[in-house]
Amino acid sequence: MTHSSRHTRTLRHSPLACGMCTGHQAGLCDMTSPAAPHKPRASQRTVLEVPAGADIVRQGEIGRNSYTVLDGWLFLYCLLQDGRRQILGFALPGDRVNLQIMPRPNAFSIQALTAATVCALPHERLVEALQRHPAAAVTILDLVTCAERIAYEHMTSLGRRTAWERTGHFLIEVYCRSRKTFPAGDAHAITMPFTQSHIADALGLTAVHVNRTLRKMVAENLIAYDHRTLRILDPDRLAEATGFDRDVSLAGPACRDGLDPR
Repeated sequence: MTHSSRHTRTLRHSPLACGMCTGHQAGLCDMTSPAAPHKPRASQRTVLEVPAGADIVRQGEIGRNSYTVLDGWLFLYCLLQDGRRQILGFALPGDRVNLQIMPRPNAFSIQALTAATVCALPHERLVEALQRHPAAAVTILDLVTCAERIAYEHMTSLGRRTAWERTGHFLIEVYCRSRKTFPAGDAHAITMPFTQSHIADALGLTAVHVNRTLRKMVAENLIAYDHRTLRILDPDRLAEATGFDRDVSLAGPACRDGLDPR
């Protein structure tokens, strides 16, 4: 299977209320602001509106910005020379992606899974924050460490978990992250904007195998899956069966309210 994407994106400047931003995390935005600490922060922020299917980062290009997801879903992926795709992870509102400080070639691409809005942070501003604020280094190190732990968990799934285990583990992870990001609505159901092909590319399986595994989980009364709505019927049983530990797998407070938040 080969994959291609459009590389169009619309840039606008928006009076973003940073205090209300889903990515306003641990004061990092304040520390990367060019405004002096005693002055009001500039309200104009560089915002990208990205249509679904467009890349904001391309594998092999020199990275210039880190991004905070304000709205929509993104996914990180690598393409092999023959067009095969490995999805590395998904980003939801509040997540930071491409967090680096040196202008190196990107190791992966980042594509908008849905129409998305992201706030761009030039890498040189990140470097300036590290130089001015020791607390920024602690925050960035924590973000990178959390991403590393999640990546190791995904590596374990790809290398050692069975197709059933890795699918269930993936669904529980997405369920917890989505419930924390979008707490309103049915406590058991989340909207998944990706297809079974996306799941297959994330788990190193074929779409046929993913479909078979999902149908098996439905038959086992663990999940209900219809029209991209995922309903986890027994979150705790599925988590136990797949070895999912939210403190390890999410490396942070993404699902502190429990696997069955209400």
